[in-house]
Amino acid sequence: MRHRDDPFFVLCAAMSLAVTLVLAIGKCLFQKGKFKCPAIVCNEEACLTLGRVIEGYREVVKRTNEVAEAKNLIVGWNKVIQFIVEGEDDFYIRFDNGTAYFHEGKHEKPDVTLKGPEEIFYKMLTRELDQTRAYFAKQYTIEGSMADAMKFGRVGTAVAKST
Repeated sequence: MRHRDDPFFVLCAAMSLAVTLVLAIGKCLFQKGKFKCPAIVCNEEACLTLGRVIEGYREVVKRTNEVAEAKNLIVGWNKVIQFIVEGEDDFYIRFDNGTAYFHEGKHEKPDVTLKGPEEIFYKMLTRELDQTRAYFAKQYTIEGSMADAMKFGRVGTAVAKST
C-alpha cells in the first residue's frame, strides 16, 4: 500500500497541513518595503498574502495621525476615500476634524473611490510604483474629486517621508 492510499497517512497529512496553515497565518510575517504583510505561506520565491493592502493602509492611517506634516494636511479636510481592491475586502479612510479613521466596508457617499488590482495598490503602498504614473497608465481608476485624490496622495507622501 502506498502512503497516499493509507487512510491514517491521509488523515495525518491533512491534520499536519491544517496545523501548518494555522501557525503560518499567526506567525508568518515578512517585511517588504515599510509595511508588514500577513501571509499564509512564505518561501524564498513567493508569499501567498492575505490582506496586505488593507493592513498597509491601516498603518498609513495610524501614521497619518502621528506624523505632524500629514496631520497638518488633513486639518479641516473632512473627506472619505473609498478603496475597492480586487482580491481584498472593501475599506475606506475617513478624514474628520484633523484625524484619520480606518473603516472596513463601503461608505454610502465617498468623495473619492480608488479601484484596481491588489498588486498595483500594494506596489503604490510600498512606493515601488508611482501613483501618478500608475493612474496615467490606467493601472487603477479614480472616481470623484481629482483634487481630493491628489491631496490624499500628498498625505501618503508625508507619511512615507517620515519612515
